[in-house]
Amino acid sequence: MIEKIRERFVWLAVLVSLSAAGYLAVNAGGKLRNATDVQFVFENSIPFVPNAIIIYLLIFPFLLAPVFIVKKYADFIEVLAIYAVLVVVSLATFFAFPTTMARPSIPAGGFIGRLFSVIWAVDGPHNLFPSLHVSSVVFAALVNGFFCPKAKLPSWLGAVLISVSTLFVKQHALVDVLGGAVFGASAYILLRLLRRKE
Repeated sequence: MIEKIRERFVWLAVLVSLSAAGYLAVNAGGKLRNATDVQFVFENSIPFVPNAIIIYLLIFPFLLAPVFIVKKYADFIEVLAIYAVLVVVSLATFFAFPTTMARPSIPAGGFIGRLFSVIWAVDGPHNLFPSLHVSSVVFAALVNGFFCPKAKLPSWLGAVLISVSTLFVKQHALVDVLGGAVFGASAYILLRLLRRKE
């Protein structure tokens, strides 16, 4: 049985609000500083696949999974606290090491085009390394697999698809994806170390 579901959503809403505010503030600051393009030359051959934005946006329901998978409330709060640390460390890295990358033209018209217009109006081409998109889904996949072994395979499938989609929608460079995977795995290792001490 899932403990204290209402309280979980309250704390989740607080964390999401604070994270979004910090993310947007640092992203806006990235426009004012010299940002480094960390793309490799061969990445120009990675095609822009606009429809992959649907997979990219699956991060939002994906990150809700631990709310239901981590049954004990105390465990969930611990997971949420480590995720907060992941966000803070990522924001600090964005600020200390601003990166950028060229984006293609927004697809003309249609639902997909409107999606890109909204996303790129809010989320400028900064806050790239490490990919918070990737670190979040890697951390969530590891958490899901730890607390519910049956969720391991579908969680990893979702995490890989979402991570790869960041390249095809030109939101991240390869180094951002790799960095995000390292940050997400490191957050999970921290979680396991704290649980071992307990």
